Amino acid sequence: MLFDIGGPIKGQHRDRTSCKVTSLPEFFRRFPNEQACWQHVFETRFGADPVCPACGGSGKFRKRSERYLIHSCGQLFSPLTGTLLNKTYIPLQLWFYAMLLFANSKEGVATRFLERQLGIGYFAAFTMAARIRMHMAALENDRVVGRKGERLFVKLVEFPTKPCASQRQVKSCWAVLLSDVSQIVSVVVENLDQHSILKAINQRGHAGAMQVTTCRRTLDVLCDIGARSALAWFEHDNSARHPSIPDRAPGFVAHVKLHLKGQFGRVTTGRLWTYLKEFEFRHNRIGNPSSVYWDLIGRFPDLGKADVDRIEAKSFIQSAK
Repeated sequence: MLFDIGGPIKGQHRDRTSCKVTSLPEFFRRFPNEQACWQHVFETRFGADPVCPACGGSGKFRKRSERYLIHSCGQLFSPLTGTLLNKTYIPLQLWFYAMLLFANSKEGVATRFLERQLGIGYFAAFTMAARIRMHMAALENDRVVGRKGERLFVKLVEFPTKPCASQRQVKSCWAVLLSDVSQIVSVVVENLDQHSILKAINQRGHAGAMQVTTCRRTLDVLCDIGARSALAWFEHDNSARHPSIPDRAPGFVAHVKLHLKGQFGRVTTGRLWTYLKEFEFRHNRIGNPSSVYWDLIGRFPDLGKADVDRIEAKSFIQSAK
């Protein structure tokens, strides 16, 4: 038992119906030790009938060490290879608990908070948080918003960013937000030009959707850079006139800006997109908060260098050098 108070807890046999997120007791029931976490990763990646990545044969696996398996062909491998858990010396249960904190948080998870909660060093907490955000971005990387013939809301948002050491003035960068009735996608653009904006819309928006905006500033910016043709029309106060098809972007932006400033201050331009993906992952599951954590650990995509570059290319459009 995690907390021993000297006797049974009154009503502990009943689930809390008011708790909409994954609770701590539920977490420890599912992942009571290191082996349970390792087994979950293994079954999630390889299924009930695992196949050897070297020879293609199934069965005849046995554990060589705490985190490695060996096949009858002699191939040694780990289910953690290539994932956010690759080559980590931090216990897996702490990783799973850190992902629970990310799933249940509304304002984001700061490095210092993770450091205190897990009892690890600052650099380890920083690396863990960066990997979890990249993991969230990988899970959201194939999301395309909008449907054929329906509205696709476009909004350009300016975020203050941390300047480099050689720059004294406060810098900022822009993000393209695409949203429909139930989901939202963000793409950070290094330069606010026609090519970058149209690339973001074409990559993450449905080709047959009607592109509209409820933001006058967005319309003015698009007109200034010659990308006005990207939008079908401008709708003023669309959410008030059509409550069944609200623009989700204004509420998302207000929430992100509030907590980015409160939790993280300013982030660099190169890392802003990972923080947006953290908020985006939770926002797209706002109607079912109990599923956020299980979606987060329900798949462990590859996060090798080529995979990270592919994810970044769809979430952060950099200027051509």
